[in-house]
Amino acid sequence: LSPFEFSIPAAWTAIIIAHFWTVATYSRSPIRTLIQRISNLNAEQWAELRNEWGIVLQVATQILMLIGLADFKSDTYSFAPLLFGGATVLLHHGIILRKNFYFVLFALEAVVALHADFFMSSYIARDHVIWVVLILWAGLMAVREWILKSKISSSDMTFASTGLAFLSFLHILYHGPASVVGLWGAILGGILFAVTPVSSRHSEDSKQRNFALALLTLPTWILYFSQISFKGGTLDYSLGTWPITSGAAGLFLTGMFAMHFQENIASTYLKLTRRNPRLLDRTLYWISQNGINLNSLTLKLTFAVCAYIQFVHYMRSMATREMLLLMGLFGGFAFAWNQEGHRRKSMAAYILMNLSVVGAFTVMRRHLMLTTDFWTYEYDVWTSLAVSFCLAGAKQAFGLRPREVRLPMIGTLCTLPLVAIVWSVVHNLGTNVILLIVGSQSFLFAFLGKEDKKSPYNFVAISGFVSFVLITFWAKLELRVLHAYVIPVGLGMLLLVQLLGNKIEANTKNQIRLVTLLAMLGSTGYYALIDDRYPIAFNLSLILLSLFAMGVGSFLKIRLYLVMGFSALVVDLLSIIYKILIAMERSAQMTSVGAIVLLIGVSLVAGAIYYKTNRSILDRSLDRWRTKLAGWR
Repeated sequence: LSPFEFSIPAAWTAIIIAHFWTVATYSRSPIRTLIQRISNLNAEQWAELRNEWGIVLQVATQILMLIGLADFKSDTYSFAPLLFGGATVLLHHGIILRKNFYFVLFALEAVVALHADFFMSSYIARDHVIWVVLILWAGLMAVREWILKSKISSSDMTFASTGLAFLSFLHILYHGPASVVGLWGAILGGILFAVTPVSSRHSEDSKQRNFALALLTLPTWILYFSQISFKGGTLDYSLGTWPITSGAAGLFLTGMFAMHFQENIASTYLKLTRRNPRLLDRTLYWISQNGINLNSLTLKLTFAVCAYIQFVHYMRSMATREMLLLMGLFGGFAFAWNQEGHRRKSMAAYILMNLSVVGAFTVMRRHLMLTTDFWTYEYDVWTSLAVSFCLAGAKQAFGLRPREVRLPMIGTLCTLPLVAIVWSVVHNLGTNVILLIVGSQSFLFAFLGKEDKKSPYNFVAISGFVSFVLITFWAKLELRVLHAYVIPVGLGMLLLVQLLGNKIEANTKNQIRLVTLLAMLGSTGYYALIDDRYPIAFNLSLILLSLFAMGVGSFLKIRLYLVMGFSALVVDLLSIIYKILIAMERSAQMTSVGAIVLLIGVSLVAGAIYYKTNRSILDRSLDRWRTKLAGWR
């Protein structure tokens, strides 16, 4: 047993003797009593001497162990047992003296002994070390729970579990997180970490809180790496974004669970008395206070990830399961953002809810377009129209909701027509489709504004009808005359002035009407009166417009319409007479002019005679008209 010739047996002998003397001298025993009597030492002197002698014993044992380890080449399989045996002496003294220093040294030597196969042949193969660590972890927890509960405090157990969890995590990385060993190691290690005893449910410092929060990442970790193929010791990313989408689903569900727990379960859970709290209790306690905030964070993060995935894959098709999962996630986002908006009174949340619905539709639409011939760009237009009509039908429902709910819906309703028109122009869907969009959306907004003539919806509806006429004139009828576009715009302006009513001052309304009528009559009069390239048939446009203005003026009792229409009508009739005369021969022209002058003279004389003979009747009639017209605007 000489350490100079047989170092390994000598080291084992030293370890056994160290344990023997530690047990024999710690508590009262015949050996301890005999030595105290021989040495004539009282209890206090014995304790002082024993502590000093214990240090010498530890140092001597560790030196003999190192001498034995230095001879590992003669027998590599004896290295790990000998190192672990020497570490047990440190553990023995650590338990007796309750000094963390001894526990730390024991842990270091035990870890090296477990991993001996990484640098020499040993009993425990390197690929099996993780299972040994997990078994030792479970055994330590069982011993503490049923045998040494009074000896090992919950804080000591938490410290030990943290070290073992970190060691297990390193082995998971060594084997590969996506390997079978890595996945089962994460699952079992997570379970052991969750049932680790703690002093109380609430976190006493940030470090304890971080340990508790680590459990919340476990579902996402397992979902992500379980969907990655692990071939030949390396990760295979041939599955594309499916693992990322799966991980996002795990993170989203974790946040939703945290929110649901705080809102619906926390009150009942906090009433429970937990005499033996676990790390899982600390996690549940934290989410009972912060579950809603955690859900907001995970919702924002997963929404951004899924939006990026859809953006990257927009031009490439996805696998069917990936498409369904991504579409389901966007549907879940819509529900979650609706809850978030209701909870926080946030308009941004309701906007993101609408975008989530759009995201779900986009995922399905792109999948159909890239994998089949079923979906076309025209279907996008029909879908936008269907959504618009559904929103219009539900307008009364969300119109009574709070402002943060109402405005995003109205914004969506107003944005859809513009998006549909731009979409049709970009993809060259033709004039008919654009006319369909403009016409149907105009009727839709007219329906929305039917209860209030001053509603902004009426402005949109009138603008849509005017645009419909302009597009029809330009693309379908191919009219290239100015008044074909000025008249519809002018009619829309006049109608808006009439609808707004008292919101515009009288002088301002008259100025707008005057300018608009001058533009309408002037653009028509240019072709009818001045431009000789056009036939006399253009005078008919001016006559119809003048009669229309007079009719509207009479119906609405607006003198400006009546005066402007009548004036344009007289000018147009004179223009027609002039064009007829100018086309005649000279003799016919002189005859016609003479006849017209004679007719005018006869009319004046006859009128004067009639007025003098019926002056009182005519004056009363004029007075009635003056009184009647005085009330007109």
